Amino acid sequence: LTHGAEPVDAVTAASVLLESNGPGSYASAFVSIYDPVTRELVYSRAGHPPPLVVVEDDVVHLDHPGGTLLGINVGSRSQDRVTLPDDFELVAFTDGLVEEPGLSYDAGVERLVDAVRALPPRVSGQRRAERLVAGVVGTAGRDDVCVVMVRPTPRGNGSAA
Repeated sequence: LTHGAEPVDAVTAASVLLESNGPGSYASAFVSIYDPVTRELVYSRAGHPPPLVVVEDDVVHLDHPGGTLLGINVGSRSQDRVTLPDDFELVAFTDGLVEEPGLSYDAGVERLVDAVRALPPRVSGQRRAERLVAGVVGTAGRDDVCVVMVRPTPRGNGSAA
């Protein structure tokens, strides 16, 4: 995403590449750019669960229409923009984090949201993500579990969270 490219450009390019590999080459993706000055998040997703934006007691699902999996139907890609508040946490995840036999997808997402809210605010970085996964999945592990968590740093504090 250099030289002014947008998330939809990256998703489209990846989809074209996978489609050129022939049938059976596909993947899901969430691609975004966050501008901390304007607080604008520009994002595109393809066959990927909608990321969550957690703000105090509110949870927003970034569920713009998205598109099909990468490698399938290249022409139907889109992106969306949202202005985020000063204090939020973006949680992007694979379906393996919330899907479990005998548990509905919505119940899995609700369990994820509860686990995010239960995390101590002082825990950040990889430790935060590891604690979240352990809180949702436990130690038994599952296939296809990945989470990316982003919190902005307070203005005037040059460090990253």
